Amino acid sequence: MLHIKQVRKGFITKYPTDKNPSLGFMTVGEREKYPFKDCYASSDVKQLLKEPARWKTTPVYFDVLDDTPGQRRTAHLRLHLNTNELLNWAHFKDGYYTALEQLKTMALPEEWSYSDETQAGRPYQILDKYLQYTFLKLKEEGSILSDTECAVFNTGLVDYRYQPICAFFKKNPKYPKVTTPWTFDSFCIVGEEKGKEISTHFAEAPKKANFFSDPKQLIYEYDDEHQPKKPDMPWRHILVDNVKRLPPEFVKKCIRYIQLPEETYEKLIAMSVKERESFYKTQKGGNLLEKEMRTKIDAEVKMALIRVAWNFKTAVPMWYPQKHTLSFLLPLSLASDQPNVALVVERQESGKYQGQTILPLQWAYSNARLICRPDSDWLSCHAMKSWAAYEENEMEE
Repeated sequence: MLHIKQVRKGFITKYPTDKNPSLGFMTVGEREKYPFKDCYASSDVKQLLKEPARWKTTPVYFDVLDDTPGQRRTAHLRLHLNTNELLNWAHFKDGYYTALEQLKTMALPEEWSYSDETQAGRPYQILDKYLQYTFLKLKEEGSILSDTECAVFNTGLVDYRYQPICAFFKKNPKYPKVTTPWTFDSFCIVGEEKGKEISTHFAEAPKKANFFSDPKQLIYEYDDEHQPKKPDMPWRHILVDNVKRLPPEFVKKCIRYIQLPEETYEKLIAMSVKERESFYKTQKGGNLLEKEMRTKIDAEVKMALIRVAWNFKTAVPMWYPQKHTLSFLLPLSLASDQPNVALVVERQESGKYQGQTILPLQWAYSNARLICRPDSDWLSCHAMKSWAAYEENEMEE
């Protein structure tokens, strides 16, 4: 039975046909070409492939599946990132959340829960997302070590002596009758207790996930006048596609300011994307509302850049798993004196910054924590609601 060896993101350059069954694939950033003789596609990818104009420009994820030497390489295509990949890869016999508790206890003290996190069976939601996305990044890099008996990866966390904590796994005795090839054994330090087995099986210690190639990438850039560069804004994406992410009180305040009926907010949220776009373009009230929201958001972006000029740590670096990019988070205080959403901005090859989306602070913190614990005066998990309050599939947008 095949199991996933690596995960890559990129574009289909050639799709199998009856006459030519091979698959062409080009990875994002690396521009590495992958030829496959066999591939399987999820239902959403199959639907995408019915539209030739879209599938060549729509990024997809593909799993490189293990294959026996001499056999044909195989791939599995899917449109969305599977955030539960770790649980598909390994069995946690004492329970996944029991393992998270062990990791939390072993690592340097840190807040891994949201302030209102009371959902039974899902504690430590920040740590959960951290471990899942770190695992995915390590698979993309091919940095998970394995042989016929065991597997190990670097969690990126350290103990009180700042020694790297590794996740150690043994071959699942029930595999291939079950789909998970590995069974979780323990969190350990290389060379100590269970970690001695790592040295026995592998010549080198597992590497931590690499989210940047140069520390300079973690600093927001300034222009020729020594001011933080202003990003171009994705207004349609914010106000048409994702107006639901804006704080309700902010939108309602704008509605009241231009003297629209109170029920406008509920109607705006219930509209489809096409209806909302038409509302802004064709109705006087909608046009005024769009202008008012743009004006206030733009003012907050300018204030965020003033804060960056005062303290460069205001621009918090983050890893965006869905887009496979290093970006920055800028605070926007739209409904109170405190930031309540974050603007994601990404540096382009031209040197300019492009706004990509806005995120609730929960998503922002979770993505920023992948790189390091945020040293920020505005991004903290203490006052945030739990991840479960939001639809996780919206992260794909």
